[in-house]
Amino acid sequence: MFINMKSLVLAAVVTALAAGMTQHIKRTFSVLVDYVVTNPDSVTEGTVLNSRTIRVGRWSVLAHEVVFAYKIGDKVYRNDLVNYDLRTSNASELVKKYPAGNTVAVYYDSAKPQYSVLEKGKPGSGVYLQLFTVLCIFPFSYAVSLWLQRNP
Repeated sequence: MFINMKSLVLAAVVTALAAGMTQHIKRTFSVLVDYVVTNPDSVTEGTVLNSRTIRVGRWSVLAHEVVFAYKIGDKVYRNDLVNYDLRTSNASELVKKYPAGNTVAVYYDSAKPQYSVLEKGKPGSGVYLQLFTVLCIFPFSYAVSLWLQRNP
């Protein structure tokens, strides 16, 4: 099957714009990869460095930004993954739950200690909804871009 590179690029751009959430898409895949390829089998103590709500994306969705640090051996790691859920509806609650300066339990993968999370669990509906959106919009936008090139 011949794949037209222009159409493929156009479809990718349309997908990102249609979703209006390039940052969210990147974050969604990152969280899914973290969940699939890591095993937070160890726990250590960490400190919340920064905790605030922020506006992200095209529609200024309220989200949380909780940055924490922890030390394994002689190396200090930083991360911002609170959980695998990615819901933004509870942003204010998470910021209150993890205020800056607090000591927290950090779950990390002993084989890859740079991968960590504050709350273990499965990916929530937010991750699956964003993934579903991308997987549906991309083929549709690719088909539309092919059709537009053939029917000027």
